[in-house]
Amino acid sequence: MNKILFSWLATANDFNKDGSVNKSGPNVNIQAYYWDYSQHIIFYTRDYQDKALQLLNYLQKTFINNRTNIIEIDVNNVYTDLATIKNKIESKILEYSKNELHFLLSAGTGLMKISWYIIHTTLKLNTKLLLILSPADSKDYLQPDLHFIEVEQSATPLSAIIRETNLQQNKKANEFITQSLKPIYNDAFRIAQADNVSVLILGNTGTGKEVLANYIHKNSSRKHKPFISVNCSAFSDQLLESRLFGHKKGSFTGAYSDYKGVFEQAKGGTVFLDEIGDISTYMQQLLLRFLQQKEIQPIGGRVKNVDLRVIAATNKKIKNLISGDKFRNDLFYRLGITLTLPDFKNYLADEKLLWFNHFLEIKKNEFRRNNIILLDNDIKSFLLSYNFAGNIRELMNIIDNLYIFSDDLATLNNLPKYLLIDNNQWATLKLADVEKNHIKKVLKMYGNNKSLAAKALGIALNTLKKKLE
Repeated sequence: MNKILFSWLATANDFNKDGSVNKSGPNVNIQAYYWDYSQHIIFYTRDYQDKALQLLNYLQKTFINNRTNIIEIDVNNVYTDLATIKNKIESKILEYSKNELHFLLSAGTGLMKISWYIIHTTLKLNTKLLLILSPADSKDYLQPDLHFIEVEQSATPLSAIIRETNLQQNKKANEFITQSLKPIYNDAFRIAQADNVSVLILGNTGTGKEVLANYIHKNSSRKHKPFISVNCSAFSDQLLESRLFGHKKGSFTGAYSDYKGVFEQAKGGTVFLDEIGDISTYMQQLLLRFLQQKEIQPIGGRVKNVDLRVIAATNKKIKNLISGDKFRNDLFYRLGITLTLPDFKNYLADEKLLWFNHFLEIKKNEFRRNNIILLDNDIKSFLLSYNFAGNIRELMNIIDNLYIFSDDLATLNNLPKYLLIDNNQWATLKLADVEKNHIKKVLKMYGNNKSLAAKALGIALNTLKKKLE
């Protein structure tokens, strides 16, 4: 039986401040002093591919007969929840289930380390937890100490409990779909049932395109397979091609090992391609070929068949891109069904209040407040009439500011300063101007329905008509 070592890339401990590999880091120490493994698999998150390749290159050059492999886990290690991290690495670990598996606890974030513990106690595999101390913390100060952590493997299915808790949280989040979003999410649910249909989501920055894509995935038959998000605008052509389709070792400078692309990693699941309006015509052609034939070709490798759903999104005006020959017409049609998310400024007033309260409640827990922050009438009126160029994402940022800079009651003074400077309504101090602008905003919010606007303003209908005259 082979022994396989699993660990996380330790960006803080595996590297020195100057960016060089730390010879006393946990992933180096385990190979230098306690190498007894047929393979060492290092997981790394999507932002640290360069660091992972740097460490891999060092280990392979330094240690003879070294067998190290790096595997990208498409999560963000700061904001991702425990269940997501555990589920993403669990499928990889199960591929080696017939071996003796060791999990190194000395690298990774707290959630990553807890995921090792849960997998060890629940999967019923031949697994061990180990901890390696640096020479400075060891008994003789000459070499690191290795400790095996004794933990009983429980019969309680903790992994099922975590998945159920996460399911309930997702259900609660999905239920928060206000009136302006209901038609879109109803269509998204129907699309989710059509397993092989590709989707293009349109909408300005911050309108919730990735949230909608995730909703489609979680309501489809692919929900137990990976959901991987890629921001296409962050990569050059070669890097994006490598990230999506993978590459073979030596196929280009820096390709130190085989790399399985996102499309292959997400096999059976869903890939979300954000900012697809920014990709080149060359990448559009490669993507079109995949959508037509369901085939990928890693750089320097052979063609493979892959089954997955593609959901794309852009904040660009797609028709303008097509008419300007910047986006292929045939790719647009191949992306299938189009969903368009509205700007937050177009939500009804009652909906906006629901969103304010929703995020105030969420951020209360995030900022560990005992009570939810209340909004005084002035700030509430301001936010109801504000344009929200950044949409829901900007709203979340504003709520963050309120929790940081206010106590129990938030006022206009607690808002980010740019809001008051940039908003013309509040640039004048004349009461008549403020009243005029406010009435116009409220009328617009209620679709020029004078009765509803008067009720919202707290005045009689006749009074409002006189003011309009």
